[in-house]
Amino acid sequence: MTIKKRRSLLVAIIVLVVVIGYFYYGKTQDHIEKPDFTKLPIVNVSAFGADANGSTDSSRAFQKAIDSLIDGGTVQVPKGTYQVKNVVIKSNTQLIGEGANSLLKLPSSSKVWDMVLITGGNVKAENVIISDLAIDGSADEIGLRDVQMHGLDIQGGSMFVQVNRVHFRNTSGDGIRMTEDGDIGTVPQFISIDGSTFTQAGRQDIAVVHAYDVTVTNSTGTGSLDIEPEKPLVKRVTVTDSNFGRLDAASADRAAQIIVKNSHFQDSLLWNLNGMHIEKSTFRFMRVSSAVDVTLQNNSFKMLEVFPPSGKVSRNLTITGNQIDNTTQDGKPAVVGTADEAGVGLYMWNTRDTVVSENTIRAESVGVFLSTGNAQITLENNKVEQLQGTLTSKYGLYAVEKVNGLKITQNSFIGWSNGVSTKNTELPIDKLLAVNTIQK
Repeated sequence: MTIKKRRSLLVAIIVLVVVIGYFYYGKTQDHIEKPDFTKLPIVNVSAFGADANGSTDSSRAFQKAIDSLIDGGTVQVPKGTYQVKNVVIKSNTQLIGEGANSLLKLPSSSKVWDMVLITGGNVKAENVIISDLAIDGSADEIGLRDVQMHGLDIQGGSMFVQVNRVHFRNTSGDGIRMTEDGDIGTVPQFISIDGSTFTQAGRQDIAVVHAYDVTVTNSTGTGSLDIEPEKPLVKRVTVTDSNFGRLDAASADRAAQIIVKNSHFQDSLLWNLNGMHIEKSTFRFMRVSSAVDVTLQNNSFKMLEVFPPSGKVSRNLTITGNQIDNTTQDGKPAVVGTADEAGVGLYMWNTRDTVVSENTIRAESVGVFLSTGNAQITLENNKVEQLQGTLTSKYGLYAVEKVNGLKITQNSFIGWSNGVSTKNTELPIDKLLAVNTIQK
């Protein structure tokens, strides 16, 4: 091969690496110059014939207003109810309402794959702001649930999209969906959702199907915040100061760098997940299923369960500084997990290379339940306390079979009638009693 051919091959390889790197990891935040909206034109949808009484379809008026801003600008939405569908927001555009009284409503005649608003897809949407609006998906009138009819569909070609103080409700599909759909085909990136609310979603409140660099802050929803990649195309998702009914997270086996802080959920499922950090958040019940490199730190749970599907394992988990309190409270019984064990604080099955430390675990039936398939588990410096309830007190620690590499040291087991039981494990009771505190 000649020197010239070698150079050409090297250049081709470098270009290929850059393209693959962009597709899988995205751009940097300083890649695109941000517009100064104060220097760009302002238009009002009313000037383009939008019907604020909601009696006629205003989709064309909204689209004309957006398209009139050749180089971008602000589109104002006065108070009123507007029937709109499939309105495409282009680059350098702000769509600004006057709060919850500026309502965008999907027409009742809409079909599957009709959305209220769309960014990206076949038209680039870089530097977009959608704020101070209400979006109603008319699911009660359309009569469809769990279909692809979303409030806001953020598709391929979307970048630096801000959704601020938008109230989503009554959608047949997701409140917001993020995906690489469309002819542009790139993964949405730098998507920010702040101060928004979600109620009565037919699917998820927020569905992160494909996206990089997503932040959700100060937002609430009665349904699910779902990180659900169909491909390994989710990375760097951060959720802070938010409150949703559920948190479901996956990453299609690729390191996702998902962070959740100072947030509240009823239930959570972590599945097929690689790379997540959750701290200072509250959950009624969390199931960790086939997850790797997950840290749970300084959270509050009623029950925490590590329960992979049959044939799968969870590994490299760090569970530290948490409060687990699975007892009868306010007339509500202790939680029964997937393993059908009621009143257990921490349940672990098929778990490897995991550290459980500095936790306070209070439960009615069993404090820590080590089921089959565990290996290389360290439990140290935990306080495991039995509280009276409607269930029979059993064990502070219960291990059902031999656990390879089990280390249990410097824990306090308080109030348990039977203390600890390590059936067929490599640690005999006398050694456990020597390195742990048992108070009946």
